[in-house]
Order: sequence, then C-alpha cells, then structure tokens
Amino acid sequence: MYRELSSGKEPVSASCHLVLDLHRRGEGGDVMVFLAGAQEIEECLVLLEKESVALSPQLGPLRFYPLHAGLAGLTQKVYESEPDPSVLKETHGSEGLETEGVGVQRKVFLTDTLAEASFSLRGVRYVIDSGLQIRTVYNPQIRANSQVLRRISRHQADMRAQRVTSHLPGLCLRLYPRSLYEDGMEEARCPGVMEENLSHLVLLLKRLDIADMGQCKFLDRPAPEALMQALEDLDYLAALDDDGNLSEVGIIMSELPLEPSLAKSLIAACEYDCVDELLTVAAMLTAPSCFAAVEASRKEAAVALWRPVMHDAGDHMTLINVYNAFVEHNQDEAWCSANFLSHAALRLAVVIRAELLDVMQRIELPVSPPAFGSHDNCTNIKRALLSGFFLRVAHDVDGSGNYLLLTHRHVAHLHPFSSYLCLQPSPSPPSWVLYHEFTISSDNCICIASEVHPQMLVELAPQYFLGNLPASDGKELLMDLRQSLAPPSGDLDSQEHNKTQKDSSETHSQSSTELCAVQ
Repeated sequence: MYRELSSGKEPVSASCHLVLDLHRRGEGGDVMVFLAGAQEIEECLVLLEKESVALSPQLGPLRFYPLHAGLAGLTQKVYESEPDPSVLKETHGSEGLETEGVGVQRKVFLTDTLAEASFSLRGVRYVIDSGLQIRTVYNPQIRANSQVLRRISRHQADMRAQRVTSHLPGLCLRLYPRSLYEDGMEEARCPGVMEENLSHLVLLLKRLDIADMGQCKFLDRPAPEALMQALEDLDYLAALDDDGNLSEVGIIMSELPLEPSLAKSLIAACEYDCVDELLTVAAMLTAPSCFAAVEASRKEAAVALWRPVMHDAGDHMTLINVYNAFVEHNQDEAWCSANFLSHAALRLAVVIRAELLDVMQRIELPVSPPAFGSHDNCTNIKRALLSGFFLRVAHDVDGSGNYLLLTHRHVAHLHPFSSYLCLQPSPSPPSWVLYHEFTISSDNCICIASEVHPQMLVELAPQYFLGNLPASDGKELLMDLRQSLAPPSGDLDSQEHNKTQKDSSETHSQSSTELCAVQ
C-alpha cells in the first residue's frame, strides 16, 4: 500500500502515527519500521515513547526495539521472549494486569538498511517503509566520507516488503507514491566501489601488476578522480616508485590487511621501536568501536566508567589502555558489559592483532617488545602514526576546539567521547591533532584524535605535500617552520636539503625494511 506524505510532514512523525494507528486497531502482529538512519531511529523512539503514554491500557503494551549497526550487541534484545500475560497476572495481581493492559502485546522494531537482509524476525505483520536511507559516500576531492540522504532502490523496497513474516495476512505501508517506486527509483543500490576510498583496492591491483588503471576492466568503473586520488595518496605514502609501480614499501604495505595509511604507520613503527603498541592500535582501529552504544540517560555513567582508561596523551593511547585492560581481565564478557564496552569488538581486535603479528613475523619485520607508558614511547607512537596519517591533521583555529582540517579546510570538532573532553579536570584543546576519521554530517566530528606537534609533521610528511596544501594559517606556520629547520648554507644547499626531505618518507621506511623477507 502506498501513502504519499502530505506537504511538510516528516517520515519520522508519519511513521510514529502509523504505528499508533495500527496498534489502536487491536489486530495482532508486530511492526517493523524502516527509517533512514540511526538519528531518525532515535527520534522516532523518543516520539513513540512520548505519544504512547496517552494510549488506553486496554490496547495492550507496546515494546520498542531500536535496531541499527551502532547498537552492536544490544540488538540481541529483539530475540528475548515477551512475558506471558497470565504470568504477569499471577505475579503482579490485577493491578499489574491493568498496568500492562489486556489487549495485544506488540513489538515495534525501528531499523534501517541493517534489517533488509541481515536477519529475519518472526511475527512481523506490518512493515512501514519510509523509502529513505543514509549512505556513507567517500568524496575523493576532500578525502572524507559524507553521510548522504538518498532514496532506496526498487530491490531494497522489495526486500523491505519481504520482512513481513507473520502467519497472518501482512501489510507493507510505503510512505511514497507508486510512481516513485516504478519510475523514480534505481533498480539496485549503487555498488560499493563507486562510493568508497579506493586506496586499498588500487594497492592490491598494483600488487597484481595491473599498473595501468585505465586497462582494468571493472564491472562498475569508479570515477576517474577517485582512482587518481587513490594513486596520489599511495604516492604520498611512498608506496609507488617513479614508474608508478609498487616500491619496496608498497609491497610490504600490500602484505598487511590494513588500509594503506595504517599499514604505513605499522611499518614506520619498526623504526621507532613501538611495533607492539602499533599492532594494538591497528587492531583496535580496524575492529568496530570498542565503546558500546549507550542510551542518552546513561552516557554520564558510561563516561565515568571509561574515564580511568582514558589517556591524557590522546585517544590512540586510550585504545591501548582499553585493549590491555580487556586482556588483563581475561577477555571477560561480564567485565565488558559492566563497563559499557563491546565484547564482540574487543574479541575481534584480539584476532586481528594476532593476524597482524603473524604477518609481521612471516615477512621478518622486527617486532619491538612492549614499552607502553613512558613519554618517549607515546611520542614514538605518534611519530609512527603521523608517518601514515599526515593527510589527516587538523589545527585549532581559535583555541576553543574548532579544528580546521589541513587538506580541505573543513571545520570540525572533537568527538564528545574524546579523552580531551572527558578527562577531569578537562585539559585545554590541543592545538594540533592527528585524527583517524572524519565524516561530513550534522556534527562534523573527528574521531580518535591525538595531539601532535607541527614540527613532527614538517619532519615526517613529504615536503611536496606541504606545498600542495590549500592556503591557511596552518600552512603558513608549517612552511615557516620548515624554513627555520632548513640549514642556512646557500641556495644550492637548500635545494639539496629540500630534495632530500622530499624523499625522506620513502628512505626512512626502506631502511626499516631491509631485513624484510617479502619476495
């Protein structure tokens, strides 16, 4: 059934009112509501909880279950059985029965694209489809992901309709006109290769000796600018030689099952004697977030439990603390639950770290012993990270936490759960940070950030990279700093120095991999 929304009516409120209308009809069956994303799910949940208070108790209880990827293990609640009304009556008496009502017990699942094919729930009789989705799309021009609101495809619409699993006659209510379904939707969703960062894919294609991307026959060909940006990033990371083929560093990077920037950082850790720590950081960044999703009312309690493992040197160091604490507690699931941590994510991090260690040992890269905790070790960790993530640096433009990203001049803020914002007493925002991820969204947060010094960036980043940065106060500071570090020995010597600095990233990494056994 198609229902075109009236002008000015939002899908969230329309979905909420439809759920309540279905419940008032008193017919059995659960409801599944497909919304655009996690934010819309939370908004609908709040609205439903508020509006359902006015419903007659005789209609029966409504149980709301949000379902999206950010909830991790909390999604298991959907499989918990509802209490039997007769049991409630025996346990609580007639007063308890009046509280729960005598009508239909109904579950309402609020979800997004996660439920299209990931799992199936029995008893769903009604599906409400908003026809919308939030897609994370990589923009190669600004080297960042964007969260984009888009229409779903016809295939997705059909998958959502098939979520009706009740033995009773079911109904799919689509909050868009039939004409949109027939003529306004794409047949299938856009392939991932068209919307993702291609650096890792191009690295693997280079390892397969497909040097010319123009000759590679993709099933769905990515945009030329996406391929060019991937090649440029690999060149910045010293993964390519002058002929565009993989360098020695690039060959080793292709052996590591990591994104190129993280692989380069792990290789650089061999030089800075912090491989043990970088293995942990790489595993924690590759696995899903170790911090469990918590309800708004419990966030303060969660932060209070996380605060003891937060490190004042930055979020990367916090990840090491969390991992070490998890191992010290014998990977106990109960400990994770009590501390609002994701046991599944941490278990996966343990597996990833072991796999990375096996690769390092197989190709005979040196693995330094643990040394976490000292100031020098934290500095070396940041140097290793900066060797791979110099493209992801931001500086505070006004001293109040407004960070300008060097590569594309977007303004962002630290994530609310960053150690710099959660520690007490709260430290001043760092002037320069290296970050792991930035997504253009409503809040524009940079996630997993650690303080770095601009001198580190000048020393470790390729000099031609600094010259290619867009104009900003940060670039001027870096260029002035580079000039002050250059030896005052004449124009010729300065040119020689700049040429040497341009190749420093590659030579440093090659020196750390002379014993590598990759063939």
